[in-house]
Amino acid sequence: MKPSKKYMAFAIGILASLAIVMATVAEAQPARRADRRAGRPPHMMDCKGGPSMFFGNPSAMKQSLGLTDAQISRVEAVNLDHRKQLLEYKEKIGPKETHVKRLLLEDNPNLSAVRSTLREISDLRIEVQMLKITHRLEIEKVLTAEQKTKLKAIRSQHRKMCPGPHYGRPGY
Repeated sequence: MKPSKKYMAFAIGILASLAIVMATVAEAQPARRADRRAGRPPHMMDCKGGPSMFFGNPSAMKQSLGLTDAQISRVEAVNLDHRKQLLEYKEKIGPKETHVKRLLLEDNPNLSAVRSTLREISDLRIEVQMLKITHRLEIEKVLTAEQKTKLKAIRSQHRKMCPGPHYGRPGY
């Protein structure tokens, strides 16, 4: 049985009304992340990154803080050393995390072994946090007093624009 023309016209009217309502709701939505980031300086591009991403991007630092070529070279060397050390810790942590998973898959897991391995992982993660702190301090040694003041202002601005727990981490 075919639907009547009256029914079809009614259904099309409902669909058109629904489309208009959805378009209106879509327009009322808050700006998307890409829209919010437009026009921001490079160090403000992403709230997830935080200062470590800024330190890991010498060109953003050069633009925002006015670094010299010599400072850029030093920052790049510090970053390379930091990445190498960080990889060493990740290589140590990964197998220990896998070991904990294996221990927990046993029929009768040895909780003492799990606790011991978790402590080892925690100790390594503390070292990673200390590494991040020393990374920041090493880069700050390269900066002039004026550049440090600018960096402090950038951090303050970033915290206001990107509040959240990522600033609760030590060293940032």
